[in-house]
Amino acid sequence: MKRQLELKEIKERNLNTLVYFKNFCNAHQLRYYLAFGTLLGAVRHRGFIPWDDDIDVLMPRKDYNKLLSLTDEINNSQWELLSFRNNSNYLFPYMKLCDRQTEVLPSRFSSGLIYGLSIDIFPLDYNPGKNEKEARQICCESRDYLSKKIRRSCVSSPRGHNGKNDIKRLVKKVIYHVGNKRDGLLAEYRKIEDQFQFVEKNEFVFYFNSSYRALWKDSSFHTSDDDCSELTFEGEKFLAPYDYHAVLTETYGDYMQLPPIEKRVSRHTYDAYLKDH
Repeated sequence: MKRQLELKEIKERNLNTLVYFKNFCNAHQLRYYLAFGTLLGAVRHRGFIPWDDDIDVLMPRKDYNKLLSLTDEINNSQWELLSFRNNSNYLFPYMKLCDRQTEVLPSRFSSGLIYGLSIDIFPLDYNPGKNEKEARQICCESRDYLSKKIRRSCVSSPRGHNGKNDIKRLVKKVIYHVGNKRDGLLAEYRKIEDQFQFVEKNEFVFYFNSSYRALWKDSSFHTSDDDCSELTFEGEKFLAPYDYHAVLTETYGDYMQLPPIEKRVSRHTYDAYLKDH
């Protein structure tokens, strides 16, 4: 019988995955940066945001693609690298590094794919905008475009265990499989990814599907000497954007201000389990 993991155990396992990821990147000379809530947690809490268990990283596109090319090396370990480019049942436009010893239930996809606890790995691309106004418009348009495609594809299943969600999950699964939605969505992912991954070096960088629609300066991530920052997260050192203050301010505004107590809750509604061995 699978054993359900408590929040403390989930954080410990996710941190172990992040440490493995860091060591793998160091061994293969890959650049990464703590990102989004993980970067915020490192600066404000020196670790996880207390009510969250999420870990996010950004990788410059060339490093992101190289990591994907090393999938077989990673998948021969305790971990598994998932991408829509190496698994057609994986339906997110970014990669996950998953802990094979765990399972997250229920499945988040109508494809039925089950994966383990994971860290999210997002590509960092140059924005093709000729100026800030145009670049910000591209941020919004790319996010809105993909969100619409994802909603229409019925790929995401409701999270949480209750009768209403179980019915919704079944209906979406039937629509997804009958409508053969997967191939169309994966084609859209490739189309928008190819649109941005070959953009020449520019002043602005972004993640094309960020819910924050954040637009960052390339110089905020590294200097002309390719230096970046290093921050402590749960007692371990990890790479971070050179000007992480500018990155966090663009993403969250006054990021050191704690949210109201009623908003200090986890957005995750999944259950995580340790697999039987």
